[in-house]
Amino acid sequence: LGYDWQFAEQWVAGIEGDVGSADRRSTFNGSPLPGNINGFLFPIGSFSGLPGDAFSVKTTWDASLRGRLGFLATPSLMLYVTGGPAWLRIESTSTCGLSPSGLCFATMTPLSITNATTKLGWTVGAGMEARLWGNWFGRAEYSYADYGTASYVNTVLNTPGGGFGPFLYKDSYSLNVQTHTATAGVLYKF
Repeated sequence: LGYDWQFAEQWVAGIEGDVGSADRRSTFNGSPLPGNINGFLFPIGSFSGLPGDAFSVKTTWDASLRGRLGFLATPSLMLYVTGGPAWLRIESTSTCGLSPSGLCFATMTPLSITNATTKLGWTVGAGMEARLWGNWFGRAEYSYADYGTASYVNTVLNTPGGGFGPFLYKDSYSLNVQTHTATAGVLYKF
C-alpha cells in the first residue's frame, strides 16, 4: 500500500508499506544447542549427529515502511530506489532428544527451548515499474534488509540423582539476521 506524488516532469516521490507472512525455516539436524555451554562445548553444545537433536531458526512475518524516489525513464517506465525501517519476527528452537536418539537424559529439563523476538532493522532496495494498460502496472524489485543481532541464553538443568547434584548448563548464542528479497507483482494505481 502506498502513495506517489509526481513533483517534476520526470521525478516521483512516494511512501509505501508492506506486510508479509511466511514460514521460512532452517534446521540443523544433529545439533541440539548452538552455542557455548558454560564457556565450553560440552556435550549439549557439540554436534551429536543424532536424529533427535536439532536447532532451527524460523521467520514468520515481516513488514516495512519505506520512502521511495523514482525517475521516469519514459512516460510508462519508472526506475526507483527505496528504503526505511523494517521489522521481522524470528523464532529459534533448540531440541535435545532423549538418549539414544539424542544427547539428553530423562533427568534434563527442558528438552526443547524456543526463543522468539520481533527485530527492528532497516531495508534498502531498487526496482522498476512499467505501465501495462490503463491504471495497471507491473513491478519488479530487489531489497536487502539487516535486522542486527538477536542474543539468547538458554538454561538446561540436569538432575541425575544417585548422589550426583544437579548440573546447570547455560547455552548462549546470537543470530545475525539479514534478508535478500526479490519480488514481482501487478498493481493498480487509483
